[in-house]
Amino acid sequence: MGVPRQVSIDSDSNSPDTKEKLTRLIESSRFFDMPSRIDATGHPDSFQYKIIVEEGERKHSVTLDEASMPNELKPLVKYLMGKM
Repeated sequence: MGVPRQVSIDSDSNSPDTKEKLTRLIESSRFFDMPSRIDATGHPDSFQYKIIVEEGERKHSVTLDEASMPNELKPLVKYLMGKM
């Protein structure tokens, strides 16, 4: 339906447990090693994602659709979707 949804999490303003979990998910997904765009696999009705992570001096974004999402990124996306 093209309805954008957005979540923003400032880990510094959350509990230490939340910050640790988010950091663990980012690291285990190898988010900062991913390309900025992961090409769609031809599923026009797939959800589209743009994930931006700022960590200290590092900032990286990844744009992809659900059909092209690497398995290691799925736990992070599931966590973020739960915060909406």
